Amino acid sequence: MNARRDETLGMALGFVGVAIFAATLPMTRLAVGSLSPQFLTAARAAIAGVAAIPVLAAGGRAPPWRDFPILALAAVCLAAGFPGFTALAMRTLPSAHAGVVVGALPLATVVAAALIERERPSAGFWVCGLLGALIVGIFALRRGGGAPQSGDALCCSQSAPRRSATCFPRVCRGACRRGT
Repeated sequence: MNARRDETLGMALGFVGVAIFAATLPMTRLAVGSLSPQFLTAARAAIAGVAAIPVLAAGGRAPPWRDFPILALAAVCLAAGFPGFTALAMRTLPSAHAGVVVGALPLATVVAAALIERERPSAGFWVCGLLGALIVGIFALRRGGGAPQSGDALCCSQSAPRRSATCFPRVCRGACRRGT
């Protein structure tokens, strides 16, 4: 019975996370109408940092110092890179258009994970992933009048900060093996 409750809680929290992420582009588009992209990026990082304090405090021991450089790089990329490129892109693109372009970025994350972790997804996975990326590319070109827009490049630039998160599994596995 406890496992069922945990599964339900996990699904509910997953739904909340997806709903919050889905609102990122429309809310950012709304905000850049009156606030600068730089301010929005700094504010998002500050809010995330403050929200993380109780979670980190309740978590027990801190990671070993040798893990801090990679964690700091990931934090900068995820707290500044992704929100910064999003805010800049939202100055020129409708949020629905950007949402479709950003939707192709998990493929870049999978490529990075496959290279870093030496995973080998199936051929069917790659065919479907590349077909999806092609469809997104066609959509972006059609909506952009046959040429990529500057906002499309900013949306695609988000993949670099997001790929930095692929280091987490390696760091976490190492920390778990060390008993931290």
